[in-house]
Amino acid sequence: LYIVLSSFQNSTLSEICFPEVSLYDRKTNTRLCEYQEKSKNLDKYSSVIMCRVFRNSLTSPWRVEALGRLGQGDALDYSPILESIDMMT
Repeated sequence: LYIVLSSFQNSTLSEICFPEVSLYDRKTNTRLCEYQEKSKNLDKYSSVIMCRVFRNSLTSPWRVEALGRLGQGDALDYSPILESIDMMT
C-alpha cells in the first residue's frame, strides 16, 4: 500500500505548504510512520510518494516505511507515479 499525494490537472505541489502524513496503529494509538516534505522547490513536482505499508511474505510482520519520493503524475494521470513505484520494487 503506497500513500501518494498528487496535484490535480497539471498543477504542482507548490500550493501545498509542507505536505505531511502520519500513520497510526488504531488499537494502540502508536505512530507507525511520519513523513513531512520539507523541500522548498515543489513547483517542479506534481506528486510525492509519501510512504508504504508492506510485508516481505505472508508470515512476516507488516512494516511501514517513509519514502518521500518527489515526481511527476497527477490525479488525472497516475502512470508516472506507478512507474516510480515499479522502480522501487
